Amino acid sequence: MNRLKCDIISDARLKVDMRILNDKTKQRYNVESDISVMKASDEYPGDAKFISDRCKLSIENKTTIDRFLLDSVKIKSVESLQISGLEVFFINTCLEEPGLYVTTELNHYKVDKAVKNFGKYMNLAIDFLCFRDECVSISNNYDEHLITAKNKKKSNKRPIDNIMDGELTMKQESIRGT
Repeated sequence: MNRLKCDIISDARLKVDMRILNDKTKQRYNVESDISVMKASDEYPGDAKFISDRCKLSIENKTTIDRFLLDSVKIKSVESLQISGLEVFFINTCLEEPGLYVTTELNHYKVDKAVKNFGKYMNLAIDFLCFRDECVSISNNYDEHLITAKNKKKSNKRPIDNIMDGELTMKQESIRGT
């Protein structure tokens, strides 16, 4: 079967435990765009499960970045969460160069019963708020893009004579493989 790469990107949804979506209604239909994902597992899941979950998050983040770039939304990174028992991992996937996606662990917290670690829990709460703010920022960028495209009352695709941002064009071409 002959498929376009953009079709493959739209079908590349793995099973994750939670999705954060930008949900809009367009002509009575819900249009959902992924903003972030979260994967959870039991405490001490084993290396294979932990690494598998991390890889799924990386693939989902890459797919989210690709979808935004194909829609001409300038975005370079997406954050996600990996929760394993009482451990929380903040993950970031960034498009460093065309075709080069780098996933890094931003922070790692292990929640225990000790009250003496109150400072650590405050940092965890702050990181959760920063994660929320990043998701809201991405969603707002996407909303602004949709409003701009709607106000132009043109197709979201650019005419051939319209020269656009070279960096965005290069990233889109690397995704499409052209």
